[in-house]
Amino acid sequence: GNTLNRQCAGAPPEQSQSIAPWWRRSENMRMETTHMASPQALRVEAPAPSRPALDTFPQLLLNHAAVRGERPAMREKDLGIWQTWSWAEVASEVRAMACGLAARGFKRGDRLAIVGDNRPRLYASMLAAQALGAVPIPLYQDAASAEFVFPIVNADVGFAIVEDQEQVDKMLEVMDQVGTLEHVMDIILRQ
Repeated sequence: GNTLNRQCAGAPPEQSQSIAPWWRRSENMRMETTHMASPQALRVEAPAPSRPALDTFPQLLLNHAAVRGERPAMREKDLGIWQTWSWAEVASEVRAMACGLAARGFKRGDRLAIVGDNRPRLYASMLAAQALGAVPIPLYQDAASAEFVFPIVNADVGFAIVEDQEQVDKMLEVMDQVGTLEHVMDIILRQ
């Protein structure tokens, strides 16, 4: 099936194994209860749940991709024409972004600045960060470059995904002021 647990080509082995450690709770989860009225404690083991808890957005995405893969997940107006993204397409985009980030050394606990319009690829980048156990930091695309400095420094951001050349230029303007930002990637669609 569609999972993000597969190894990403180009990612270091130690990172490719941990691309989606949050996907599933342990299959060996046990519940313990104690009967207070009894002099001896009773231990009751409940079987592992038949399906994993869906308590993160990436888990929900994978579930929707498996259950309703070809159904519409998002719509975006491009040049006046509505384009539809299926659940399977969104999951594939998230997987590709997560693998690309992991190949560049992005890992659990890192922070990813995300700058651009409200578009499916920017939402996919947020899910990709979450899929790797990292934290997405969305920044307002109309902000002046100087306004990016505080959130980038305060959140210790090392990676940024931006939508277009304007946002690339803003990030390049502030890179000298923010010692933590090392990677700026664009998701410009070139046709």
